[in-house]
Amino acid sequence: MINKVCSLFRNLYYRIRYGYKIDRAKAEMREWSVRLKAGEMPVFKEMMSQFKWHSDGAVEWIPDSPEIVVARGWKDDCDGAAVLAQWGFKQMNILSAIYRLDRPGGGHRVCVAWSKSVFTSNGSVVEIPYGVDWEHYVIEWGWHREMNYRDIERV
Repeated sequence: MINKVCSLFRNLYYRIRYGYKIDRAKAEMREWSVRLKAGEMPVFKEMMSQFKWHSDGAVEWIPDSPEIVVARGWKDDCDGAAVLAQWGFKQMNILSAIYRLDRPGGGHRVCVAWSKSVFTSNGSVVEIPYGVDWEHYVIEWGWHREMNYRDIERV
């Protein structure tokens, strides 16, 4: 519950204090939206490559919209990356959901296309091979393996 309360106040603060950055971010996102509506995965990968991981610090929070991530210079932690990816998928008319990978002492959020053919982890866009157990693949992909994630659940 504290996470939701912290997120509410942090998002509200950011919108009030940095409204001018939000306006610029919305304009930038309109440009990306036009490009993404063509439904091209390379454009989606290019957009997600703009994202740079940045720790939330002591207070964990979740951006309530992708423009906050863009306004912050395309920086956030995995929560912001998942929010941004879900927006990008939506622009391409691809349904998606945000999932949390769990392990003792923490977790990580990813965005997975409804088709289970592609997912994002921070700025990476990863294709899931056809016919594999997608949950296992996401948990074991790349640096995820080193983190010893044990479970994946839809948020």
